[in-house]
Amino acid sequence: GRGEGRGEGRGEGKGAMLSAKKTALEASVRQDLVTFQNLELEYFYNNYSSIGTMAAIIAGFAFSAIDTEEDDLTGKFGASPFFVSMFYGTACFSMSCAMLSVISTTLLNIYGPGLALRGPEGSLKRAVDGMRVFQNDIVIMFSMAVVCFHIMAGMWAWLVMTQYLSIVVSNGVLLVFLFLMLRYSAS
Repeated sequence: GRGEGRGEGRGEGKGAMLSAKKTALEASVRQDLVTFQNLELEYFYNNYSSIGTMAAIIAGFAFSAIDTEEDDLTGKFGASPFFVSMFYGTACFSMSCAMLSVISTTLLNIYGPGLALRGPEGSLKRAVDGMRVFQNDIVIMFSMAVVCFHIMAGMWAWLVMTQYLSIVVSNGVLLVFLFLMLRYSAS
């Protein structure tokens, strides 16, 4: 009977040691996962802060354009109803998309980290997943604000400038930089 007792003792000892190693490994993996999710939360927070700031600037410029008196829009082509409508329409659309970006990023940056810090267990993952869900929508809204802002600037040139060459050159520069921004964004 002595040999059987020793064998069982060794087997139980190995089982307990394996169980302890498994528990330690699981704890390490959970800690690494929380660290990674915390880095993701910080990543989204910083990106949303940057986008919100840039969108606020664009919204301010677009609002300034909306505040332009129609009497000031008397360039070479006069106050053509088409160009005036395009100018104000793109200014409003740019401002609206930019403001939607500002509001969305601000709310995500308030409620995402708040949920992660004060929510029940698993809230960090929920906060990161929630911030990830809105990432594409915010980038699209911000991109639309930038594109419409460029179109608005092009319309402004048609409404205010008196030299045809100046209009063509300024619109050409706007188109080149709009194309470059879209190309870099896509890549």
